[in-house]
Amino acid sequence: MTDLRDGPIRVQAKGFSWSTARERHYEFCPRAYFYQYYATSGGFEKYSAARQLYRLKHLKTVPFWLKSLLGECIRDWFYDAASDVPIERILRRLFSWRFRKGIKSLSLQEWREDSKKLNLFEHYYDHKDLGDLLEEVTDSLTRSINNLFSSGLISQLEKVIQVDKIIFNPPLETNLGNLKIWFAPDLIWRESGKVNFLNILIEEKNELNADSIMLHRLYAMNQLKISPENVQSFGFLPSTGLYYLFDENSLNISKCIDKVTQSSSKLFELHSASEELQEENFYKKSGKCNSCRFQEFCKNRNI
Repeated sequence: MTDLRDGPIRVQAKGFSWSTARERHYEFCPRAYFYQYYATSGGFEKYSAARQLYRLKHLKTVPFWLKSLLGECIRDWFYDAASDVPIERILRRLFSWRFRKGIKSLSLQEWREDSKKLNLFEHYYDHKDLGDLLEEVTDSLTRSINNLFSSGLISQLEKVIQVDKIIFNPPLETNLGNLKIWFAPDLIWRESGKVNFLNILIEEKNELNADSIMLHRLYAMNQLKISPENVQSFGFLPSTGLYYLFDENSLNISKCIDKVTQSSSKLFELHSASEELQEENFYKKSGKCNSCRFQEFCKNRNI
């Protein structure tokens, strides 16, 4: 159990796993990494500091929320039974319903009682007026939806028959040797002898990188029993409407495996240094605080 009543945080070490998100958190700031993956590992505990950390852990930026909305709505439509209603109408209704549900939850501040309810970083920390922020979000969502329908992605997915849709609940687990690895694609389907993975991106095309592609292939090989050469990875960037197939020529599997091995070894060394993980062993990286979700908690820590 995490003890947050007084003094430095101490956490009992448990099973270790790796993900690209975990690596990004550590590179962003080791202290934030500790709060994200260890100090909150007990969930919404009775101590006030643990509740605070657990709430901050679930803060979302506007771009990430929009990505999540698109992924959830596309999955809702993609895996549902066939309907005579035009696809664009179905999806726009889903987007509207999920968007309004999130806005209502945010307006009522439901996150105070249930930390997994929507709370936006820009509203919480930047103190943007909720009305102005929602106007910006509405404009961004509208552009994203229009980009989605003009990108060709929905037209391609519309042709996929029900039996070729691979049902899953993100995140997914696979392994590299004894190392457990997590990743979170938005859709998986079969088509023309290939297994396809879709990643909806947040802000940049390079978010779909060689490391992510390698995980798609590991999962296909380990869990789906599909040869890696029969795997394709697609990216969709809502802000621009870019929909593309990852260039296989830029994929070096051996280099990716080496990178994952080195990263996981580095993080595992911190994880297994002792049976007890200690807050002060994860240093603060300067210059990152204003963009960190844990700044409210961390700024008062003299550690």
